[in-house]
Amino acid sequence: MTIERPIQRTLDLRAADGSRLAFLRPMLGIESVKAVLDVSEDEVLELLAGGALRWGWDLKAEGGGARSFVRVWSRSVTCYLHPGHQPAEPEEIEDVIGLLLSAERGSVSRSAVAGDIAAGHRPALQSGSVPAIALQRIFNASSGHVLNLIRADALELTKSSQWRRGPGGSPEVTRASVVELLKARRIL
Repeated sequence: MTIERPIQRTLDLRAADGSRLAFLRPMLGIESVKAVLDVSEDEVLELLAGGALRWGWDLKAEGGGARSFVRVWSRSVTCYLHPGHQPAEPEEIEDVIGLLLSAERGSVSRSAVAGDIAAGHRPALQSGSVPAIALQRIFNASSGHVLNLIRADALELTKSSQWRRGPGGSPEVTRASVVELLKARRIL
């Protein structure tokens, strides 16, 4: 005996106030994107190549084998799922990177950075540093993967960076090297 019932194709999660729930991590792994969109890995890559998903990167550590490490900006996924119901995606990669890097700065909110971008002001991308622990969150990656990117010279440590285990031991990566990595590894 077979019971016929519809298969739930979408899940529209909302908070108590009726607003849509957002992803907490700035980037999603390809497995998460596959699950949210109910598509295959090849289809995710086609959506990136075709521009339907506008912002994605392959952040594999060179020398770590041929295995890709695809990450997609969570806003690209929400804009794809709910066109017109999300803040517009920036047109320029510098603006996207500014928003991604603002995710690690407690003193500057993402909405403030988004407001600056909307007003035509670009965030300062080349100066300063980013703790490797913040890159783990931004890239949605393990500490080992971020350290592998450093070892592969895809990310550059600051001159005064200390790299050790334990609290306060997260190495500092130059902001310029993070910007260069994201510009070079974008999936088009």
